[in-house]
Amino acid sequence: CIWTQPRVGDDYSPRNGEIDAYRDGLAALQDERDVFTRYYGDFEGVPVRNHCPGSAFARRMLAHGWTAITDTPPPK
Repeated sequence: CIWTQPRVGDDYSPRNGEIDAYRDGLAALQDERDVFTRYYGDFEGVPVRNHCPGSAFARRMLAHGWTAITDTPPPK
């Protein structure tokens, strides 16, 4: 069980802190933040990076998770 309240069917609207946390998470997944790129150092003067273009999928999954849990549209 993730939490005990609100129960399914109860009236619910996300609190400001929940909305702020969602927005913080979404901001961390913006393309320019590059959370899916890891820098390993330089090799012969060239930066070595590993990049996974997953942030677009992560943003979509975050929005779906928000809707599934809160039964409200994701904050804008």
